[in-house]
Amino acid sequence: MSHDTFTDCLGFPVPELALPYWNRADEVKAVLRQLSKLKGWAAELHERKDPLYVEVNLSFIRVELGNIYQNLKGALPFAVCTDCQGQQPENCELCRGRGVISQFRWEHALPPEDRDTRQGQIKKLQQATLENKTMSPSCPSYATIAE
Repeated sequence: MSHDTFTDCLGFPVPELALPYWNRADEVKAVLRQLSKLKGWAAELHERKDPLYVEVNLSFIRVELGNIYQNLKGALPFAVCTDCQGQQPENCELCRGRGVISQFRWEHALPPEDRDTRQGQIKKLQQATLENKTMSPSCPSYATIAE
């Protein structure tokens, strides 16, 4: 491993083939921030009962913006794909060609044994890393996105 190895949100190294998608996390976060602003705008208008928007169903807009937000979070990389390991994503059904998966996919599409296997791999890597200090955490944090 080189000194600029990036790790996913779990601590697993992001392979070179997956880096182009991993590095686009800021693009996704920017869209999510805009959606959050729109949702806040709709909530404010709803609360103020602004007469200009009397014919607009602001509650519906807030719900739909929330749905769009949740859907787009699927583009935000969270972990290296456990099926192809980010090494041969072109035919992988889990990551669909990206080499990385979202947090939702990690939490809901993987069997528990796959998550356990990855956690074991990460534990071994972390033990080796403590000796070498070669990996840089590089998780595209959800905390920086206001929902």
